[in-house]
Amino acid sequence: MKIYLFSSIAFLIIFLIFPKSNYDFQVNLIDTWIWDKEGGYGTKSALNSEDPFTNLAGYKIAGSFYSFPSKRLFKIDEAYLIDYSLFGEGFFQYKKLGDEVSFFDSNNELFWRKTYSSYPRPGYNPNLIPFVAGDGNIVFIVDKNGNQTGIEQVTGRFTTDISYSYYSDNTIILFSGGEYFLLDGKGNILLKHNGKDIEHTQSYFAKSVALSPSGKVFAIHAQDGDLDSITAYDLKNEKIYSKLLSSIVPNKIYLAVDDDGSILYYENDLVFLLDARGDEVAKFKTDTRKVYQPVMVKDGMFFYQSGNELKIINKEGVLLREIFLPSNFKPLRFIPSKSINNFYIETSKDIRQLTLHK
Repeated sequence: MKIYLFSSIAFLIIFLIFPKSNYDFQVNLIDTWIWDKEGGYGTKSALNSEDPFTNLAGYKIAGSFYSFPSKRLFKIDEAYLIDYSLFGEGFFQYKKLGDEVSFFDSNNELFWRKTYSSYPRPGYNPNLIPFVAGDGNIVFIVDKNGNQTGIEQVTGRFTTDISYSYYSDNTIILFSGGEYFLLDGKGNILLKHNGKDIEHTQSYFAKSVALSPSGKVFAIHAQDGDLDSITAYDLKNEKIYSKLLSSIVPNKIYLAVDDDGSILYYENDLVFLLDARGDEVAKFKTDTRKVYQPVMVKDGMFFYQSGNELKIINKEGVLLREIFLPSNFKPLRFIPSKSINNFYIETSKDIRQLTLHK
């Protein structure tokens, strides 16, 4: 009895002295919707999560396009290629070597057909679509009606990458010579490269660009002489930091940059996490060295793939969740949502929604 009384008093004293102790609990990232792409069926969307059928355009599969808004599958003529805005309705249709682009709505009805010897590169915003010319030196800025809008076009020395924000309608276009253009949702230039920054004294090649979720920060991966680097910029066009890589990566690096400047990126078979000052927070070994290495950041969480595992970490590098995906589910990509705490993973077989419950 005395021992019990002593233990109770000791616990009470500790509780009173340390009433505000912080404890880390694993986040509750649960699956709230899954769709079988091959079968064309899925679960009912959760009431406390974003409705995929009103927020996602659809998906491509086996020469067809499935439209979520109309819940119909449309067979595409094999002579054509298609693409679509993730948060829009309908799809673009064009030939690999052609002189026109068509847009069909969610019911597969022709909305417009325009003469463009270029390729649509839609992102999240269905109201603004970059059209990349065949030689890559011109990008036309096109609205949802197929007409040039805003600045109408931007030019540089070969288009290497385009990135889009999903909490805003901003888009950034990067050319290999270092020219870049950050556009708002109407196609107007918010900022562009400085003239002196593209007058290189040694070999230079800009390879990758990433725009943060709200379009407040962007990062560029480029080779300058014998060095590769990743440089983060703010909306004042000022450098936040620059990180030298340990090797020259000849291909595009997939970057995920958050609004505070923190970055997750691949370098060969390693994944690096940088904080808002460019300091290394964590480094992870991966099981793949493929060129395509999907990443995403949303609501303070970073997503990346390592072999057959999808990993979700926070900004301290702490693993929040790990999902195993069989090899025949590759390739995969991460799709953000319009809503906070909602995320999508699209594989070759399915699309699944994750929701963070706090």
